Amino acid sequence: MGLILLWLVFWTCGYVLGVPMQDELPPPSPWTPQTEIALAVAALAELPWVVAGFRRG
Repeated sequence: MGLILLWLVFWTCGYVLGVPMQDELPPPSPWTPQTEIALAVAALAELPWVVAGFRRG
C-alpha cells in the first residue's frame, strides 16, 4: 500500500501538477523540490505502518 501511495504521489507531482510543456522544449525532470517533499511526507506517514508489520503481536 505504501509503495502504491509513493508511486501515485510521484506521478501526480511530476506530471499532473507540473507546468504544461511545449512540444519544442525537452520535458522537465519530475524530481522537483515539491516532489521530494511530498515523497518524504508520504514515506514518513507510512513508516509506523511498516514498523508495526515487523513487530510481534
